[in-house]
Amino acid sequence: MTGERNMTRNGYRWDVFADFLCNTASIRVGTRKTKRGANHLATTFEKINHQFGVEHVYVKLRHDPLLDEVMCNKAKRR
Repeated sequence: MTGERNMTRNGYRWDVFADFLCNTASIRVGTRKTKRGANHLATTFEKINHQFGVEHVYVKLRHDPLLDEVMCNKAKRR
């Protein structure tokens, strides 16, 4: 398994999605660099917004190769 720092360097991000009672689609409420940060945001978001109709909050891994850090590193290698 790749460590969190290497995953961040390689362009991976964790998106936090929330399911609301009034909406059939999930809405992205935040993006974090580390899984720990994304899980912390998901738990606090669910606790605070439970009274406003949040059913479920979950974290999903996403790879974004067009991040500035990745593109700058590729340009430096040339």
